[in-house]
Amino acid sequence: MLMMLYANRVIIDEYRNIIVTQNQMKKAGKLILFGLLIIALSQLLFVGCLEEDNKDYYAEEMKLLQQFLEQNDITVEPTASGLYFLPDDTGTGEYAEIGDSVSIYYAGYYLTGYLVATNIESVAIDHEREDYFTDYTPLTFKLGEEGYVVEGIEEGLTYMREGGTATMIIPSPIAIPEIYTTFLYDIELIEVIKPSK
Repeated sequence: MLMMLYANRVIIDEYRNIIVTQNQMKKAGKLILFGLLIIALSQLLFVGCLEEDNKDYYAEEMKLLQQFLEQNDITVEPTASGLYFLPDDTGTGEYAEIGDSVSIYYAGYYLTGYLVATNIESVAIDHEREDYFTDYTPLTFKLGEEGYVVEGIEEGLTYMREGGTATMIIPSPIAIPEIYTTFLYDIELIEVIKPSK
């Protein structure tokens, strides 16, 4: 009998703990929702304030790009997207198209000449930017699949033939929009692999 009373008491205490915990969770949930609402509102206000700053950053990027083009006597007109495509060697193979797999060597720079990324070992060594995690082999990917290269490189590759080389000047809207920086990429299109039908 004592054992049963004790067991009942334990069950009642646990039930009370559950109710208290549920009430605390409801209060915590309301506080969390309120906090998220405050965060969302502050984000909206913050983004609104940033829009003007973003226009300034973009204008500054375009000014630096224009100076770079003038200093380097680059007179080619940009494509509709803003890409400046400068072919060096047209190549002799197939043109790359969306849906094809391609293999490329690349070296990407800021307009200042600072090397940002490459899979060409000699370029990395020349710029003292060796990366022990890079195997310096061609980058192979399917054109049109998101996440491999920036939009500007993908567009530029569709103007190239297998074996060709080109320089691409890629403003932020078709590179990385959030950082307001134009990139310059030297690309060698090593291979175009057409999808099997």
